[in-house]
Amino acid sequence: MLQALLGPILGIGKEIIGGVNDHFKSKRELKRAEVDAKLRILEKTATHDMDWERLWAQQAADSWKDEWWTIVVSIPLIMVFIPSLTSYVFDGFEALAALPEWYQQLVMIAFGASFGVRIVPKGVNIVKELLKK
Repeated sequence: MLQALLGPILGIGKEIIGGVNDHFKSKRELKRAEVDAKLRILEKTATHDMDWERLWAQQAADSWKDEWWTIVVSIPLIMVFIPSLTSYVFDGFEALAALPEWYQQLVMIAFGASFGVRIVPKGVNIVKELLKK
């Protein structure tokens, strides 16, 4: 008689324990799937970055853009050390600051792209903050 009473109770207990086990097993599988998905994304990102770097290097090999921008950036750097030309540098930078923001950003994007800077939007924001000071 005791076994007749305990049998169904033990059966229910086994079902509950089995359900809890299944729940935690599903949770572990879901967590594992999330980790696997994140790893695949990181692998794709790394591959994309390497492809981008390779493509940029191939294009830069036959380009004069970076030399051009180096010269453009160097001109005011040299002029500022020549006393008779210093005022022209400051006037030029004031004129640049007065240009429309879209044009300033366009110049920054062209400059960044020439040197392979991929964080141009972040760089634009940094430069804008510096210009405000």
